[in-house]
Amino acid sequence: TLNWDGGSLAGTTTLTTNSVLNIVAGGGDGFSGLTLTNYGTVNWTNTQLYGINDTNAQIYNYGLWNAQSDNSFAGGFNGGTTLFDNFGTFLKSGSTNATILDANVVFNNPGTVNVQSGTVGLHGGGTSSGGDFITAGGANINIYGYLFTNSVTFTGSGSYVAGGQANFAGTIVGTLTWSGGNVAGIMTLPTNSVLNIVAGGGDGFNGLTLTNYGTVNWTNTQLYGINDTNAQIYNYGLWNAQSDNSFAGGFNGGTTLF
Repeated sequence: TLNWDGGSLAGTTTLTTNSVLNIVAGGGDGFSGLTLTNYGTVNWTNTQLYGINDTNAQIYNYGLWNAQSDNSFAGGFNGGTTLFDNFGTFLKSGSTNATILDANVVFNNPGTVNVQSGTVGLHGGGTSSGGDFITAGGANINIYGYLFTNSVTFTGSGSYVAGGQANFAGTIVGTLTWSGGNVAGIMTLPTNSVLNIVAGGGDGFNGLTLTNYGTVNWTNTQLYGINDTNAQIYNYGLWNAQSDNSFAGGFNGGTTLF
């Protein structure tokens, strides 16, 4: 167990199974060119993190990264970009506000993001290829410029907000609750999967081709087919309009197909 409470880290570090890195308050907490491969547990509590200088940080998480409080990870501090590849589990286990990976942290997720309380903000974009996203209770995940490929699983009652635009190139498994932002690309909803479109703002189809064999629940929000790309919707399952709202096709040009 290593308790890190300040200063900067550089070089190459591997955290083996059953080993623990506790990142705690103390000042500093800068990754200056550190390549961290984690097979154990990283507990991140009560301090902001920085990927500093052009070297920044490369984090490969195969174990557990446990965000226990509401803090932010500022990538690209003084230049560069921070990389966070999550092959294991990124867990927000504590506090009810937001844990944010900022616009200069690229977060790729072939693994699991599990938000037990509050919000996780993935502001730097990235790709989820076959990843899992879990939200408990009223927990939320805010995604910015994200790409979902292959079969991505969504579990839990929390909602997802696309800040800017989320791009899809595959199949949605489970229940995705969409509460704002734009969606694009190609999305397939198989039998027994659910897309809940709920109030939150945005809700624009910007060139999305949606093929639904499951259930789409549309509630308390206006929908838009935006720009010339608009939307193509092929509904083989159930599209359930549960409230009095409108679908504005051809917003800023083009025509929506349903």
